[in-house]
Amino acid sequence: ELTASVWVDKEAITVNNFVVELGNSRLALNDMAFTSPLGRPLNPAELLQSPVETLPDSYVTLSDLGPFVKELGDVDERIDIDFEFEGQLDSLAIKRFDLEMPERDARVSVRGLVENIGKGKDSISADLQRLNVVMNMERALDFSVSPSSLLHKYHKTLLPLATLGDIDLLGDLMLTPKSIDFNGSLNTACGNLDIDCGMIKGPGSQMRIDGGVSSASFN
Repeated sequence: ELTASVWVDKEAITVNNFVVELGNSRLALNDMAFTSPLGRPLNPAELLQSPVETLPDSYVTLSDLGPFVKELGDVDERIDIDFEFEGQLDSLAIKRFDLEMPERDARVSVRGLVENIGKGKDSISADLQRLNVVMNMERALDFSVSPSSLLHKYHKTLLPLATLGDIDLLGDLMLTPKSIDFNGSLNTACGNLDIDCGMIKGPGSQMRIDGGVSSASFN
């Protein structure tokens, strides 16, 4: 179910009280304004006239996504969503983007800038700051136990990661069409790692890894 109040004139499309409810999921957004196609030719690069952000009590239950991703049909897990975007498709600022699974004490958060979204996936670049991933690896690997899980075929391969216990990944991630670079740290029950490395795309499908990982103690 989708509800909203929409007003259209030559200046803008105004959307108020936007709420989507699907099964056990709910997404509520702030009042928004978009460029109207009535006054001038619509330029997707100038579509947003206001920030887009979630309102309190926005969440998705993964099983509600089953019709779109069948492997999620049996995953009865709730993810709380909190985000705010500002700008345009050619330069979109992520003021905040936070996902939290309260039942598993897991969360992901990031801030930053994404550019060239409207030009296709081969043009997108991103400068993501303070990427933070916190979770318990043993509980996270529970997702791969079910035969219907997206990760089930990797379950035995991933199982040794359970010894890492509670992990806390924090750092900056830079993405371009030809490279990935991460600079940060990973704290685990086995010890702590300092990470400064990247992957650079070479001729064809070749990838070159550059950088290093260091640790004073890691067991």
